[in-house]
Amino acid sequence: MKQLVQELVDSILKEDARKVTAIYGGGFKPPIKGHFNIAKTALKDMPEIDKLMIYVGGGIRDGIEQEEALAIWDIYKEVLGPKVEPVPSVAPIGDIMRYAKEHPTEEVYFVIGYREGREDDIKDITQRTKGVEEKYPNLKVRVIKTSDPNVSGTNARKALKKGDKETFFTFLPDEVPDNEKEEIYNLVNKSIVSEHMAHSNTTDILSKCAELTNYMRSKGYNIDPAPALKVIDSDVENSQDFFGKTAYYDPNEQLIVLYTQGRHPKDIVRSYAHEMIHHIQNVEDRLGNIVTTNTTEDDHLEGIEREAYEEGNIAFRNWTDSLQEGKVKDPFGLNAFAYELARLGEEQLNEGRYDKFVNELSRLAFGIIKDGYDVSRKVVDETFTVGPEDEDPDIVSNDFEFDFYVQATYTEDLYTVDGGANAGYDDEGDEITPLLSVHFNIPKNPDWQTVSFDLKDVIRHELEHLTQDGLNVRSGKQLPDDSMLRKMIDSDLLSKADYFKLAKEVDAMLQGLYFKAKKSKKPFIDVIDDYLDKQPITSEERKEILDLWAKRTKNIGLPMFEEQEKKPKKYYIFSDMDGVLADFDKGYKDLTGMTTHHADAQGKKEFWKIFRDSLKEKGMSEKEYWAGLDWMPDGKKYWDYIKQYKPYVLTAPSVNFDAPEDQRYSPEYNQSMQGKTEWGQRLPNMRKMYFASAKNKAKFARPNTILIDDRKDTIDAWNAAGGIGIFHTSADNTIKQLQDLGL
Repeated sequence: MKQLVQELVDSILKEDARKVTAIYGGGFKPPIKGHFNIAKTALKDMPEIDKLMIYVGGGIRDGIEQEEALAIWDIYKEVLGPKVEPVPSVAPIGDIMRYAKEHPTEEVYFVIGYREGREDDIKDITQRTKGVEEKYPNLKVRVIKTSDPNVSGTNARKALKKGDKETFFTFLPDEVPDNEKEEIYNLVNKSIVSEHMAHSNTTDILSKCAELTNYMRSKGYNIDPAPALKVIDSDVENSQDFFGKTAYYDPNEQLIVLYTQGRHPKDIVRSYAHEMIHHIQNVEDRLGNIVTTNTTEDDHLEGIEREAYEEGNIAFRNWTDSLQEGKVKDPFGLNAFAYELARLGEEQLNEGRYDKFVNELSRLAFGIIKDGYDVSRKVVDETFTVGPEDEDPDIVSNDFEFDFYVQATYTEDLYTVDGGANAGYDDEGDEITPLLSVHFNIPKNPDWQTVSFDLKDVIRHELEHLTQDGLNVRSGKQLPDDSMLRKMIDSDLLSKADYFKLAKEVDAMLQGLYFKAKKSKKPFIDVIDDYLDKQPITSEERKEILDLWAKRTKNIGLPMFEEQEKKPKKYYIFSDMDGVLADFDKGYKDLTGMTTHHADAQGKKEFWKIFRDSLKEKGMSEKEYWAGLDWMPDGKKYWDYIKQYKPYVLTAPSVNFDAPEDQRYSPEYNQSMQGKTEWGQRLPNMRKMYFASAKNKAKFARPNTILIDDRKDTIDAWNAAGGIGIFHTSADNTIKQLQDLGL
């Protein structure tokens, strides 16, 4: 009898030992051969697996949804075998942990893959799996390598967007038959195309262009005869090219061509408004003979493009405002300068809702950092889980679920503060556990009160980011991905100041700084000022940031900080060079022995003949002459005052009319342009140098542009064109006139 019982017990124990469930989780948008090969390798190398569950996340990537990903895994299952079971999941990584906790009698394999040669994958795996085997005794991490680092969901989606079926097929498993590859392609391509064309189908572009045309006509724009319009809506290759066309105007045909593939309808009609200004320029015979598309090579092109951008945008904005009269304005763009209007109707937060939770996290982080300092550690780094109580986390929260990472490096005298947040997606768009991290450098003699307050700021800041996307998103707070804008800022394609105007950053900064202000018992505005004082921004940029932040506070449930002074009107300054900055008269007399007044009395042609003959006599090039001019006696004082406004230099080149016509105004041949450009290197903060004859300078005039010039006729022409002219007689006089304008 005892032997029979023992055999039964042994049989049951043996049966239990065979219950091995492997789980492989991710976004899989779409599942590609790298994913397939990980599942295939797991089944081959671990024959003890009874069931391989594929947890498919619920995110959407380029129109590909969970439903399509599950359908593709069902196709792969036919090849991989019956052990495979695709399962929909909200948060795959978290669901794997939950499964292990809820099935303690099973051995659970946490299957995770990495691409050979990708250090970032190894780092991600380490972060995802740290401490899980200790926390869940029945959970074992199983890491599987794939060979091709370039096989990724991102590259597969790129092929889909281009409609490149042949390339897309290379991302699918070799074991899948061609007819099923075709089925997969049609399945995900339909999703991509559906998302790609969604905007184009919602609005009748032609009717909106017609409405804008009638509006411009009613406002007196000189548009008749109206141009023809052609819409190109299927140029996929052009839409994928960063330098691809968006629109153009053909003056010979009086035709506007719009490229619409993948663009928002509002953006398309804005392009139409731009090209309509070019049509008006053509009707009024102002377009001229343009031989280049590079605005830096042609002053005339620069002028007409400036007009098209400014007048086109104004016409478009006035038209859309007229359509919104009596309605709540709802701008759709990602423009950080106006984003506060786009979110006026969102759900307001209860200020202070997360104070207790942030205090808990900051106390924990402070303790870790302080303990590391006390025992002379070089580095500390600790990770804690945050989540609901039933998941047995390190930190209980019924509002959030993420990993909390604390890192401190102990230095000689360097103190830096940084943080980060990942809403729950890796670089390929696959779901991972959300992360909130703090990174501090701690000097030998730290101010611990400062460290404490900075921790509260950083943690509240990063917590706000977690509420904007992913697993922890809150109603009314989700914001579009801004990673491309951040890359442009990092690459200096956009100003560093634009970082402080990003929609996601404005809310996070305000929440963090206000929490710090409360805890340090300082005025909100003082904490903001202290923060902005340390940032690489100009005084003008600072005012724009403060104006935006002040408008935003009331919409996120924060008290208003002190009223900002009314933002002054923004002006663009254009400065002449000769006689204002550079002492041309002195240079001419030193070269020729004659004053400019005496030489000028002999006529313009003789003036420049004397100039060039003197250059030959002294063996000097024209470039050397212009580059070597002295400053005007008060030129440095004048520039030191205006440089804070990042002025332009607008100067006339000297022209040798004996030279071929196509070379007279070309920087490649015109030595005065070369020499002046070299002289301009003395001018810190100069935005750009433009070349235009005195009579053509007025083409740059706009209501908010200031020209400072020593020629009265040039100033008169500038004023007549609608600009603001300052006749320069001395630095002191010009500075006074600028101050009268509030500058």
